[in-house]
Amino acid sequence: MWRSNNSAIGGLPRRISTRPRFLGILVLVAIVILVVILRDGSPSTERNGAEDDQATEADRLSKPKLDQNGNEIIEDPYFTQPDIQRSFEEPDYALLSSRQPHEIGCDVPIRWNWNGTKVDGLPPDADEEGVFEQETGVLLFLGVFSAAQSASKTYAEMKRRRDIYREVYFPHFPPNLVTKKFILGLPASTSHATHPEEIARARTMRLLQEEADQYQDIVILDMEDNIDSGKTWKYYEWVAKEYGGEGRVNGRPRFVLKADDDTILVMPNLIQAFKDMDCSKNVYWGTSAGRSKYFGDYFRGLAYGMSWPLVSWIGSAPMPLAHITKIEDARTGQWLRALDPKVDPIQRYDLGWMMGDWNQLDVGVETVGLHWLKWDEWVVEQHARIMDVWREAGRPYEAGHGVDLAASVQKGNLLPEEARKEHERQKELGWDVEGNID
Repeated sequence: MWRSNNSAIGGLPRRISTRPRFLGILVLVAIVILVVILRDGSPSTERNGAEDDQATEADRLSKPKLDQNGNEIIEDPYFTQPDIQRSFEEPDYALLSSRQPHEIGCDVPIRWNWNGTKVDGLPPDADEEGVFEQETGVLLFLGVFSAAQSASKTYAEMKRRRDIYREVYFPHFPPNLVTKKFILGLPASTSHATHPEEIARARTMRLLQEEADQYQDIVILDMEDNIDSGKTWKYYEWVAKEYGGEGRVNGRPRFVLKADDDTILVMPNLIQAFKDMDCSKNVYWGTSAGRSKYFGDYFRGLAYGMSWPLVSWIGSAPMPLAHITKIEDARTGQWLRALDPKVDPIQRYDLGWMMGDWNQLDVGVETVGLHWLKWDEWVVEQHARIMDVWREAGRPYEAGHGVDLAASVQKGNLLPEEARKEHERQKELGWDVEGNID
């Protein structure tokens, strides 16, 4: 057992010189300082090449700034970070020099009527049976962005959201027409993680892998999960590799959608919107309603889609980090501006106010997507709301019974009263929302 230097022995006080103890402390401090310097390098020098430069840069760009109380400072990086501002304005050489969308094409046969799915008004390319003997693809690949965990939610809470989608939302999508996947990155790690943190991360990885094996509906990207660190581009890269190749490839989608995990899309209207589109064209589908005025023409990140040639073109281009990070929806708009409008014109389908935050929309059968479902209960409630609207309108909630795209686009031009009120409220709070509802 350790004894204090001031303890009594045999009832007599013990006098010990403090000099040896003082020298011992100095030696110990010197050793600690030496170990820190050897491991991390001098504070006045940059980290050496042993670290991944891109990972370090991604961490710098995505790391929030904090005020003196530790609260995150909400800034628009378009103004506060010159390198980010510049990256939204300059063209990307990898996109300009790679194989262009019109050279990629889209030869994707589909089994239209299969596995119990009945689609009325089949496109001209469908045969009588709707079944091809050769390799077949799908109409849509729906990638729902999720995460293993977040700063505010545990793995169990994130899985609960995915389970609700599996139980309530996904079953309505016909599997021969739509491939549905959750898109995740790896759980975050640090170079100085403690042993308990390493154990917790390993446990999360094990649970995530077990979930992926069980449901077969999870894609784990080769990156740490952070929407501002290039996750959208990594998603397109994965799709381009998974379904790339010459000729027809089994499972290749005609169109690829990216959606947030607080968005639900109206399945019949989704099928109706894309089933007659030519996927060899440069289709860009989504909503501009409520977007920022600072980043040019782009569709909001709640949900948007592009045709196979665009996704293959973007996902195959080895762009630098500065051109794939930050504000992912506006970044997609920037990529598309690199196209030659004469050779590769873009066909935009803007749904306007038929997609947006659920509490700001006039919801009807023309509605295409509801966003801002922050609570699990809201997912269930708003999905039931959509089903009730269709039931009251006497329309089967099935593929082949969706509202024509033109009707949704037309109604989407009308500004809902609740959206106008929310815009005025944000202006009163001092938010920079000028031009968001124009």
